[in-house]
Amino acid sequence: MLADRRGFAIILVTLTLVATITLDPPSALASDAGAFVLPDEGEVLRYQRVIGELEHPDPGPEVVLYADGRLQVRRPVYQTKAGLWQTRLDLAEMRALLEDVVANGLVDIDVQELRQRKATIQRQRAEAARRTGTSPTLYAIGDPDRSVLTLTLAAYSPPGDLSSPMTGPITRSWEWMDLYGDAGRFPEIRELAAFHRLELKMIEFIDSDSFERVPVEEVAP
Repeated sequence: MLADRRGFAIILVTLTLVATITLDPPSALASDAGAFVLPDEGEVLRYQRVIGELEHPDPGPEVVLYADGRLQVRRPVYQTKAGLWQTRLDLAEMRALLEDVVANGLVDIDVQELRQRKATIQRQRAEAARRTGTSPTLYAIGDPDRSVLTLTLAAYSPPGDLSSPMTGPITRSWEWMDLYGDAGRFPEIRELAAFHRLELKMIEFIDSDSFERVPVEEVAP
């Protein structure tokens, strides 16, 4: 079970071990791991997939995780079982969902730097193809899907930097075009792989039949 102190759920994460601790203060952490504090209320995570080549005012499905464990899926009007659906996660399930985000550095992801790394890999592959006399692999996506993720934490300390006090609250938002394709084409970029794993989990939620429909009168305008 996760520790709960003064309304905060505090989670310590490493790539191979997950442990639960109570911190007073949070900066007392001293381990090569990442740690985060869930907010008392409101959104923790919001995912949206904006469908490419779709001319419609509703751009795509959306998943929202709240601090109290509510997990809501909004399916667009053109999708089967359209509307707002809901289930609830316990703290262990929330931890399992978020720990990969923290452990793989997605909280501090620099999208521009990732694009530069992608471009560098493409150049290196093209140069290698020229040296060997082979043709480089070319690809083009006319209007790819756009994956958008927003994360909100009460406090956070990145992996390998627990000597400094936690910072927060923080809200991070980032997006990537053709995440599915690039995660497969550039396995060297681990942040893209982690982002894609999270997106696959979001898609599982979107396609799940185990959620309950939220009554219309409970849907916020």
